[in-house]
Amino acid sequence: SPLAGSSSSSSSSSSPYDWRSQWFPVCYLEDLQQSPGPIRVSLFDKPVALALKGKAKKGKTKSSSGGGVFEKPDDDDDDDDELSVIALADQCSHRGAALSEGRVTASGCLQCPYHAWTFDANGSCVAIPHSPGAAAREEAAKKASSSSSCRTSVRAYASAVSQGLVWLSPSPRERAPPLSKIPSLPELDLPGWTSDDFLRDFDGIDFPLLVHNVADPDHGLFAHQTSSFDSFSAGAGMPMRVSSRDGRKESENRRIVGRVEAAPVLTRAPAPASASSSSSSSSSSPPPPPSSSVAELVFEPPCHVRWARMDGNAEGGEEAKFIAAVSEKKKRVFFSRFLSSSSSSSSSSSSSSSSSS
Repeated sequence: SPLAGSSSSSSSSSSPYDWRSQWFPVCYLEDLQQSPGPIRVSLFDKPVALALKGKAKKGKTKSSSGGGVFEKPDDDDDDDDELSVIALADQCSHRGAALSEGRVTASGCLQCPYHAWTFDANGSCVAIPHSPGAAAREEAAKKASSSSSCRTSVRAYASAVSQGLVWLSPSPRERAPPLSKIPSLPELDLPGWTSDDFLRDFDGIDFPLLVHNVADPDHGLFAHQTSSFDSFSAGAGMPMRVSSRDGRKESENRRIVGRVEAAPVLTRAPAPASASSSSSSSSSSPPPPPSSSVAELVFEPPCHVRWARMDGNAEGGEEAKFIAAVSEKKKRVFFSRFLSSSSSSSSSSSSSSSSSS
């Protein structure tokens, strides 16, 4: 079993997992900030119109499909308004026009580009220019009937902004999962850490296959011709230790963690042949020498795969990947975030300088 030795019980591991009662990233915050108006994203084949409400905190928050850098915003900007995101079904309840083609009003509502029907963050229609008072009457009728919607309203999605990413939940807004279940990168809350961010679109790839690919270190050496992947591979005499968390607490996600010594397995130099050794013993590779570094692979459902390599002082470069299930028709958006710290960069620079001298 891949979870041999794991801490989760069989009853908890076999419990059904609700993929829709989760948070999924849909875009980088900076891409939304740079847009002159609302944008369209997709979540489980449903188009969603996104728009910003409020002002972003000061500080650097850069990311785009071409790559960017995320740095933690300053904490002393108390005068800035709180940043929030309007997320509505991208179809006006009047004539079906795309709300993502519309505009954000001065009051922070989303206005349809066709007949200017205007919707607040709850999806309620608050203005119909050609029929003054109609929106208010519809809302009053909705409250009187204790209905969750009316003819003029549109669906609103639970949204959140966390560490430079915009997150949505496909579950009903009133039953959205707690914000604590949004996967986080603790390093980005520490001074000196930054993230180089990239975005890729994939068509025709099944979601479980993509997760399996991202969490598979053994293909990197050959498919990507990158030797650093080898330090994440397990081998003879150096097994990967696997543990898991069942996520039974409402505020926690399930998590599977694999840890292995960060030592080369396939690219290490072969041991010198001994004249006294037999052909059978010489054909088997000895285990690699002990390493002070640790390589860690983490899968946190539904969409977070994390790679991390740490030296003996728990420092070093780290890479985290987020995968968004933006469609059920095998179209995926793949968010890559490569973390690094200025302290680890300076320490590695100083060590290389001392070794050269």
